[in-house]
Amino acid sequence: FAEKLNSFGFHVVGHNHLGHGNNKENGEGVFAESKGWTKVCNEACKVNDHFFNLYPDIPVYLFGHSMGAFITISVLTRIKNLKGIFLTGTFLPSKGQLFLMKILLHLEKIIFKINEGSKIHKINFQRLNSFFKNPRTDFDWLAKDINVVDKYIDDPNCGFNCSNTLWLDFVYGGELVLKDDIFLNLSKDIKVFLAGGADDPCIVNGGGIDGLYDHFRKKFNNVVIKKFKGMRHEIQNERSKNELLSLMESFIKE
Repeated sequence: FAEKLNSFGFHVVGHNHLGHGNNKENGEGVFAESKGWTKVCNEACKVNDHFFNLYPDIPVYLFGHSMGAFITISVLTRIKNLKGIFLTGTFLPSKGQLFLMKILLHLEKIIFKINEGSKIHKINFQRLNSFFKNPRTDFDWLAKDINVVDKYIDDPNCGFNCSNTLWLDFVYGGELVLKDDIFLNLSKDIKVFLAGGADDPCIVNGGGIDGLYDHFRKKFNNVVIKKFKGMRHEIQNERSKNELLSLMESFIKE
């Protein structure tokens, strides 16, 4: 994915979020003991600042997928030279959804004293797989392409259980997305590209991204949306990836 963007003439920078990959200071699937969302967002900003200092004249486009989309939205006002954002596999949460999730997570944490190995995590991902008849694996919801699913399963850095605290941090991030001040003083000319799989249960089979589209149209002048028919959550790894990449290239260059 990054190499293809390189071939279009774009620099690509990425990093492991806290609790992911080789960035597991507090354990796998844990952002931090406290204020995890703030800390994971601060890291994203530090990465941007580092490369802005190296290349101060290059315009910046942020790419956020799934949970990363909420992180992207949370840091928009802190990104230097921001020209556009790409958000995939995401949705506009409702206050009711977030409130219910928070209640369940607090019950799990306080009454059952569960953090790592969150049962809420397991229940949520089992729910996603239930959208498909006779699933081959526990991760069929990720992609229609079985090779993508198998590669995910075989990767030791994928498929782990997120902690109760990470889920609470995620809910906090969702609450930020709904706040108007997260967009305060941003240029209305920042370009926004939203994309998702039409069969992605994470975003209500593509429908959940519509709410985000309407939300962003109130704040920015140039917002586009693309749903990929038959694709699931990992559209950047599915058979749709080449079309997605071409659309991204055109969107940046237009």
